[in-house]
Amino acid sequence: MDRLIDYAGLFPPSELPFNDAISNYISYSSSSDSWILNRFICPVSKLNNLLPHLSNFTPEKPLHLSVLLTGDFQDDKYINKFNEELNAIKSFETQYSDVCKIESLEAKIDVQNINLDDILNVITTSIESLNNSVEIFLEPTDSDFSLISDQIFKSNIKNIQLKLRCGGVVPKAFPSSKTIASALSFCKNNNVKLKFTAGLHHPIRHFNEQIGTKMHGFVNVFGAALLFYTNKINKNTLIEALEDENPNNFNFKNSSFSWKNNSLPVKEIVVLRDEALLSYGSCSFDEPRDDLKDLGWM
Repeated sequence: MDRLIDYAGLFPPSELPFNDAISNYISYSSSSDSWILNRFICPVSKLNNLLPHLSNFTPEKPLHLSVLLTGDFQDDKYINKFNEELNAIKSFETQYSDVCKIESLEAKIDVQNINLDDILNVITTSIESLNNSVEIFLEPTDSDFSLISDQIFKSNIKNIQLKLRCGGVVPKAFPSSKTIASALSFCKNNNVKLKFTAGLHHPIRHFNEQIGTKMHGFVNVFGAALLFYTNKINKNTLIEALEDENPNNFNFKNSSFSWKNNSLPVKEIVVLRDEALLSYGSCSFDEPRDDLKDLGWM
């Protein structure tokens, strides 16, 4: 679970003031639990709000950022704005690269756009002007991963990856387990990296009375995905694992992770986490961390 959580304290339902969110991140990054923390998610429009806080970071321990763009690539109108935002990002990184590392970008995209192929080509060419390691994670607006993952694969695009939204503040924001399984299947088959966002505050799937729906668990999602990607389970069993609400069926050891009778060594998990199943965005760090400790998994 190293570097599992991208901290999104600025976003719903937390929606903390900027200074509170970055102060939390600074505190988490210096705690004994910092190993599970990954990037700070920051809107491009608020990059300069980071300036008073950069003194808390060093070249040895820089601020790891994922920058959220303002547009959603629904039409060609955003392309010019996209390039303006990239220029702002490049300028910021050039000035503060010693203590701040912009590692990824995030945006939404309309996968039904008839100009999808052209838009993807513009995106990948523009991203290349940044640090070579920077990737952009695109979130399909309708959770359909078939067309865009196939297009990324066919075009051999390396710096565009995908993001799946797993929840929100209303029941309809939560995709079905079948939808998650389909997204995982398309990304696996097309060798596209995937990160997740929203709705994964807790390790195990459960019913949330306040929202009135089942919430997916991040251990369910990552554990099931890892077993599926290594062909330990098929797609039908993948859905079963995604919907398993019994924490006793999940087991963590120093050398392996297992769900029921399906086990995976840590060395394979490390490779997959780096190359396929990266992280998830959460507006809370305390909830997932505290739940993991309560379950004896941390």
